[in-house]
Amino acid sequence: MRILLIEPESNYKAPNLGLLFLSNAISQSRHEALLLDFNGKPIDDPATRVMQLIDSHEIAIIGISVCDVNYQWSVDLIRQLKKKRAITVVVGGPQVNSLKESVLTDNAEIDYAFAGECEESIVNFLDFIEAGGDGSGVPGLLYRNGKTIKQVNQNFISSLDELPFPDYSHLGIEHVSGYMLLTSRGCPYRCTFCCRNTGNVWRPRSLAECIEEIRIAKEKLAIKSFRIIDASFNINEHRVIQFCQQAKESKNELPWMVSGIRADRLTEKSVAALKDAGCEMLAVGVESLDPVVFRRINKGETIADIMRAINLGHKYDIEVACYMIHGLPGDSYERSISYARKLQALRPSYVMYNHAIPFPGTELHNWVTRHGHFNADFSWLQTRDVEKVAFWTDDFTEEERLKSFRIIQTITHVINFSSEDPNELSALEAEIKEHDPEYLVYHLDFVKENLNRKGNEKNYIKRFHQETDIGRRSDYTGCVNVKTHEMV
Repeated sequence: MRILLIEPESNYKAPNLGLLFLSNAISQSRHEALLLDFNGKPIDDPATRVMQLIDSHEIAIIGISVCDVNYQWSVDLIRQLKKKRAITVVVGGPQVNSLKESVLTDNAEIDYAFAGECEESIVNFLDFIEAGGDGSGVPGLLYRNGKTIKQVNQNFISSLDELPFPDYSHLGIEHVSGYMLLTSRGCPYRCTFCCRNTGNVWRPRSLAECIEEIRIAKEKLAIKSFRIIDASFNINEHRVIQFCQQAKESKNELPWMVSGIRADRLTEKSVAALKDAGCEMLAVGVESLDPVVFRRINKGETIADIMRAINLGHKYDIEVACYMIHGLPGDSYERSISYARKLQALRPSYVMYNHAIPFPGTELHNWVTRHGHFNADFSWLQTRDVEKVAFWTDDFTEEERLKSFRIIQTITHVINFSSEDPNELSALEAEIKEHDPEYLVYHLDFVKENLNRKGNEKNYIKRFHQETDIGRRSDYTGCVNVKTHEMV
């Protein structure tokens, strides 16, 4: 049976690791898969391209990986296809983990949906469909039974070492500057805003496998750096130290960073090991520095833990990035600006703010249902849109959220500013005068001190946080047969 896997177009251009794991699984089975990448090679009329492939390659199933930023695009494509052909459509990805049954109840055109990890289940699903079954025995599968939606219990892979390394050639990629490394899945913590896409059980890979993956990526893809993208990399201090030792012994000599750091689990011993192994940046989920807000998000750590983690970064000269969420329960216009200024005073290297998004199934969504107002004009295409909020409350209105966020964005731009270009500095000064004029002198002095301290060496921001430099085959058509590696 032949399935067409589709990576939708979005503004996030990094390779989709989940889709690569999935295509690997199918390529090792008796089934066949084509991987069509509209994100790496967007076109004006994707529906026509899909229909051409359906007809020319006898495609039996369409599989689409959906997340918040491409969900509406995907639904629109599926509706166009269903008007032209009665073909089976299955979707999976983070958005299904969040929306669950509503993916099917809201979209009659979608036949099946996978929640959880499906590298092991996808082949079983293809077997079921080929045999004329309904997929009711496939772990993690959501399917229709009359007018009701049913789901088989989700499946989370216990032995991650059994999964082959992601094969970037399935996306026509020959080299990539910044490589994404997953050393574990799952997170045992229960933050109120988190969808917990990979389950509550922390499952680490063997360190030997992780180091080998880096070696192969350096050899085959000419990577210049790597980024560990675990939800919680430092659950186990001993494992962190062991990883650092093995990374150093491997002599890969690549700069690297960690995206998922728990502040409460960060020890001085592990930070020293990270520095010694060439780690340049640690990204910490801070969310808020207001005590009222922080207590309500159930992170299982304290603001003192956060401050200690940032200070450890300063002590060992490792850059610290802080991920923040604006507008969580208990937040207000005054509090949100106040803790943004408090964060600035701690001098993190990099800050990223997003509006709070009440994903279905989270405690935050339940709280908004009881205490807030959902924005009827908000769509999943706008989860990264700073000019749109997903909800508001009577004591923190939509207008107040947007106004405070503009000030906070200005503070963020000041913290992250690293250019000595006079034109860029003038643009920043104009922004400060518009949104935070009372702090003009303070902000400009802050920028000057930062530039004196670091010069123009904040290249780690480009290396780790901007779009990854990706080089594809010169004959890349946007579609690859994952078993033969032929262009389609």
